[in-house]
Amino acid sequence: MYYPADNQNHLMSLQNAADEIMYKNGFNAKQVEGNRNSTWILMDYEDIIIHLFSAEDRLFYNLERIWQDGTFISYDELKEYMD
Repeated sequence: MYYPADNQNHLMSLQNAADEIMYKNGFNAKQVEGNRNSTWILMDYEDIIIHLFSAEDRLFYNLERIWQDGTFISYDELKEYMD
């Protein structure tokens, strides 16, 4: 999962919200890369990786190209997996 942030505060809010949702569904982060000064935060939940970054970084790194061979999971499928 990856999602662009509008600014640093938005990025931190997204990180906190994602971590809270994952925790409530029984997932604990194994590793988190990035901090308040970062423009990209990677949250590793073992089977689920969450990328949060600035819109500029999203365009630059083009994760869609890197993960093009990966399996797309819709929100509904992810929710079902978590239930």
